[in-house]
Amino acid sequence: MINTPILDKIRYLSASNGKLELHNTTGIVCASNDPKELADAFNIFGYFDSFQTSSSFDFGIESGFKTDDAVYKLFEAAFEIVNS
Repeated sequence: MINTPILDKIRYLSASNGKLELHNTTGIVCASNDPKELADAFNIFGYFDSFQTSSSFDFGIESGFKTDDAVYKLFEAAFEIVNS
């Protein structure tokens, strides 16, 4: 992980239109359904040990995913890449 200023680190997660959205203090820094793209953003911007999440994170179907847990699965797939 790159050493980024604390304000630039990803701190908030949401989901919309079938994509996981990564936010820092300036807004959305990445919106994607590709685990590799998301992993790259986590590595570029950095991240905290825990995240705040929107309720959209719990309602994947309403956020454009095929299942409610698909958002979590996408997040986990991205972090498998980050940690590899």
